[in-house]
Amino acid sequence: MTWARLWRGAREGASASVPCARDVRLSGVHHRTLLAAFFLLVGLPWHAPEAARSRASWVSGRIVSVHDGDTATLVTREGRRITLRFYGVDAPELATHQWPEQAQAREAGAYMRKLILEQEVSVRLTGEKTYGRLVGEVFVDGRSASRELVREGLGWWNQRYAQRDSDLQRLQDSARASRKGLWRSSAPEAPWEFRDRHRKP
Repeated sequence: MTWARLWRGAREGASASVPCARDVRLSGVHHRTLLAAFFLLVGLPWHAPEAARSRASWVSGRIVSVHDGDTATLVTREGRRITLRFYGVDAPELATHQWPEQAQAREAGAYMRKLILEQEVSVRLTGEKTYGRLVGEVFVDGRSASRELVREGLGWWNQRYAQRDSDLQRLQDSARASRKGLWRSSAPEAPWEFRDRHRKP
């Protein structure tokens, strides 16, 4: 279906002079179809919760550094420097003064550097912030860095912050079934459980 047909259909559905039940249903279908096509075009998943779509804002720029599998630094086209925490995922932890290195942490970071480092990206900022980092979904060449990480079995779907994201759940289930990345372990530990276990009381 072309954009012209989508737009014409939406207008026709919305302009009925006598809105009988059938007209209302058709108008709703056209409206949802047009919105779904729009979100797919800009890269925002249609399955994202409505509240998340309404809060989202977009920035573009270049990724200048990748800290680990779920954190990177963006310099926008206006020269603003932003530390990003990737939407919907949690990657294995690198070693810090609080904990040792978690299995697959280096692999996750290496994969993310290969995917986005020094690349021009678009970022859907969710409006949330964690530890001074803006939460956002990074898109490079139409691909979501968060979803690619989970697809490769190098990060976890973070259900606490993306509970309704069925696509991330599907990608994680697929990676687990294929025993990819961290799912090759017989007992993989989620990063949030790993952090809690090593934090001193």
